Amino acid sequence: MDEAADPKLLPIANTFARHYTDYFSHLLPAETEFRRFFHALMDKLDAANAWETEYCRARVENNIFYIPEALPDYKDYEQKYEPASGHILGPVAELVMRGSPLESPEIKNFILYFKHYLITMQLNDDAHDWEEDFRRGHISTVVDLMLRDLRETGWQKTTIDLEADLPELKKLFWFTTMPKYVKLVFANAEKARAALAAIKIFEDEKLLLRFIDRNENIARKAEQEQASTEAFLQMYRDL
Repeated sequence: MDEAADPKLLPIANTFARHYTDYFSHLLPAETEFRRFFHALMDKLDAANAWETEYCRARVENNIFYIPEALPDYKDYEQKYEPASGHILGPVAELVMRGSPLESPEIKNFILYFKHYLITMQLNDDAHDWEEDFRRGHISTVVDLMLRDLRETGWQKTTIDLEADLPELKKLFWFTTMPKYVKLVFANAEKARAALAAIKIFEDEKLLLRFIDRNENIARKAEQEQASTEAFLQMYRDL
């Protein structure tokens, strides 16, 4: 859910949503059960958006971030896949049109591929936007990791001053949270790669592999920057 979205666009979004639902509800014959699949996916998508709105928000006033007593439980980060899961509808519909049943290993692995690929993409986005998310009061995956890491440092205050405490937050991100975020990206990239390898109907999966590689490389670059910064600071301390 995007807090920065223009409310004036909501009627247009609703119009497109109705057309979107009508299109996918009647795209394939009833015997394929694609309509059931579509509505089940949309139910999960709506539930994930509702969960995020309910549990991933914090109060921010005058640059003061109020730390919630309870942080969101992202578990295996499936909640970050489900809001973007509409991406799979077109490809899955194409596979069904070509004769693959919805319960076939090909489609199950294709959904797994997209799930873990989209999680890596979301983790990278959240790592890039963590400062903005703090200011918006949005507890993204990376903000959640940072708040948990902050508690581990012995942070006693119930608030964060987003001006005065920003240097401390940056230090926390680079040297404590960054390795955890990178590890999550690598783990999900590996799962996406394994799911893709299990699909035997593609003649050439290079394009789909590139999507994984791109997100993995973003995390790897961040890891390298963190290592370079740490090495520089160590050199400075040794002077």
